[in-house]
Amino acid sequence: MKRAVAPIQPRLLTPDEAAAYLGYKSTAVLASVPVTPLRISLDGAAANPRYDVRALDAWLDGLSGIMPVDQGATAEDVAAEDEFNAWSARRAARG
Repeated sequence: MKRAVAPIQPRLLTPDEAAAYLGYKSTAVLASVPVTPLRISLDGAAANPRYDVRALDAWLDGLSGIMPVDQGATAEDVAAEDEFNAWSARRAARG
């Protein structure tokens, strides 16, 4: 009898997957996300960007107040977050 195997949830997401994970259809939102994508290449070829789910979660935790944003955040991170929040507010105002 075969044992059921739980589906594996990838930790690294493509830009399309990362945008969807954040609740957006367009990858344009990623320009405002202060999470640097990883580029891992095992064969020396150009690597496509991958977003770490845990890094995205940590950023979202900071935005929601679960974890202070300034805990380990640089001035650049805070500026990017402010920029994203302003963009998000403008987008929400449009409806």
